[in-house]
Amino acid sequence: MNDQPHPITPCCFCGKIDYSNADPSYLTVGTRSEVTKTWWCHIACFEERLPDLPEPWNVYDRDADAASNVH
Repeated sequence: MNDQPHPITPCCFCGKIDYSNADPSYLTVGTRSEVTKTWWCHIACFEERLPDLPEPWNVYDRDADAASNVH
């Protein structure tokens, strides 16, 4: 995460700073003109705001993340 925003701030959705597991994560929004804005957030806070779709969003795979962190 070399391009992560600094410093860590509260989650942009819930306002809390209780980080664990894959959190803190960050959410970056970019425009066609390549302007970006980044916020810290919890994965769960982000996922619960996504609309219900026939297919799951699969934003984050906790099992894959856990497997990649095995040393």
